[in-house]
Amino acid sequence: MKKVLIVLSVFLRIYSGFTQERNWFSLPQELSGGSVFDLVEFQGQLVACGTFTMAGDEPVNGIAAWDGSSWSVMGNGFTLYGGLAYPRYMKVYHDSLFVIGSFDTAGVVSCFNVAGWDGNSWFSLGNQSYIFTESIEVFNDELYVIGTFDSIGGIEAKGIAKWTGGGWQNVAQGVRNGSGHGGGRNSVVYDSKLFVSGNIDSAGVIECENIAYWDGLAWGTIPVTLPPFPVSMVEWQDTLLFCYGASDMGSNYMNEIHFWDGINFDWYTWQAMSGFGPTLIFEGELYGGGGDQSYNYGSTVWKRGNGQWEMAGDGLNDWVQTLCEYNGDLYAGGGFTEGGGSEHNYIARYAELNSVPENQNQSFNIYPNPANSTITLSLSRSLSADIQIELADVHGRKLLSLENVNSDMQNSPITLGIEHLSPGIYFIRVTDGNMVLLSKFIKDDSLY
Repeated sequence: MKKVLIVLSVFLRIYSGFTQERNWFSLPQELSGGSVFDLVEFQGQLVACGTFTMAGDEPVNGIAAWDGSSWSVMGNGFTLYGGLAYPRYMKVYHDSLFVIGSFDTAGVVSCFNVAGWDGNSWFSLGNQSYIFTESIEVFNDELYVIGTFDSIGGIEAKGIAKWTGGGWQNVAQGVRNGSGHGGGRNSVVYDSKLFVSGNIDSAGVIECENIAYWDGLAWGTIPVTLPPFPVSMVEWQDTLLFCYGASDMGSNYMNEIHFWDGINFDWYTWQAMSGFGPTLIFEGELYGGGGDQSYNYGSTVWKRGNGQWEMAGDGLNDWVQTLCEYNGDLYAGGGFTEGGGSEHNYIARYAELNSVPENQNQSFNIYPNPANSTITLSLSRSLSADIQIELADVHGRKLLSLENVNSDMQNSPITLGIEHLSPGIYFIRVTDGNMVLLSKFIKDDSLY
């Protein structure tokens, strides 16, 4: 293979444009076989659930735990007789992890759509019939499930039920639609109350317009007519946000955020992106993910800080189902396979540039690494156009910028001379106009 030798002493220049902002990076071991529906931290690990069947080299059934370097199985996971099991949402409560979704077995335990994991094995919560659950929440140190069910664990419970540790309890006649069936869909704790949204005409003995709250003793509502299907609800800057988007079952309330501050209610249209999905507060900023390609919506993650919306990193290429903070970084899960210049399988880490492990990008390789005098750059595939190569130090200063380089680095790797660099960590970014590939290397003068 032809190699192109470029000596840095000829091209060395200092720039300030190579920043250390966050972007999306793949995990060294990825998930495969299906999508990710939810992410949550439990006992120091990041737990993912969904329809995936492999976690790294481990066969799994829809759930696995990530410790920062490798995946581990959680029993036998979830199965569903005659169909595809899909655990949908998780919540940590009293040192156990609780999961809702569509399944009839967790590990070797029979449990219909609700199950618990104590860190070693799965256990049932006593429900012996299929129910449709939409949300799970902890409020006043009690565990609640919300959905469109009418009963759970042998008791009548319309749209919401509370787990006592030994059984299920009705929550003051629950939340009901116009036909008297359970109508819960989403939930969030705000202002010391459990807010529940959905197709709701009544909660307990009061009438309401698709939104109600439970204060631990009685139901109440806010004096507004809320569209019935917010994709997510989140508290941000002392305000409760109701976020609508591509997944709100075909209503006309697309790309809108409605907000309630305890006194006033208002809304605005979010023009930054078509579609809205999960929301999370990360480092004081509001992050929102979403998109649905069946509606031809572009999928990515956006953040709102300093009064405006901006894309988080270089975005992701398919729908985002969940966002979670773990070990100081933001993680996303969903159906995407690329983003931030990296190939991903349904899970990605939103991290700072200087936290990227050596050669983490599987399609972009730097060798040898560490190196003393030269490094060679190669790709596992050819890019679509001539490329730009940039090199930066740990302070974000751009030290090299090469334009119109041959894009066939798969067959013609490029070698850079690094004799004039001081020992330390450096970053290489390769761009072809459509994709950005990023990796780092170590300059070590002790090597020969």
